[in-house]
Amino acid sequence: MDDIKQKAALKEKLENFSPSDPNVKDIKILVAGQVGAGKSSFINSINSAFQGRISTRALVNSAEGGSHSFTQKLEGFTIRSGKKPLPFVFFDIMGLEPAALAGPQTEDIISAVFGHVQDGYKVKKTNKKPYISCFNTERPLTAQDQEYTTYPNLSDQSFCLVYVIDAITFHFIDDQLIDKLKIIRKRISNKGKLTSCS
Repeated sequence: MDDIKQKAALKEKLENFSPSDPNVKDIKILVAGQVGAGKSSFINSINSAFQGRISTRALVNSAEGGSHSFTQKLEGFTIRSGKKPLPFVFFDIMGLEPAALAGPQTEDIISAVFGHVQDGYKVKKTNKKPYISCFNTERPLTAQDQEYTTYPNLSDQSFCLVYVIDAITFHFIDDQLIDKLKIIRKRISNKGKLTSCS
């Protein structure tokens, strides 16, 4: 019973939360991790807890596991309690892959945390090919790219990075993928502006 009361009290506290800084509209939280770990499902679970019903706002690849990310863009999902939007936005991003030239680059994840990557950043259109993935496997987004936000404000930045790891396959995770996660955490921690959760 105490556990139920604590959960209800925490839920109410979060529903009544508002950022203390007037320049911050929402608390942005970036969700990263390996391909197929359940990042989108994690976001849906949080939204479902506040909705009081099953919510599937973030699309998931339920048809097949696959070795490549189903999520193809950086997309923010505002958490809602009923119809009321809460000041928490969870950002879903492409899943990390072990190979150096596969999935988003570690620098893209770091740039997304610090607000340099715009919400909805997905594809570029060219005359030669209809769609080219914006998360270039050969090089990260840089200040020379049009889509790069050079001077993000405080509200553009993420305040927390959440790693979602598949517990079933944890012991079989490729060392190269672990190295990517370590690099991301170290680079962000060095700037001392973020809480990293896993």
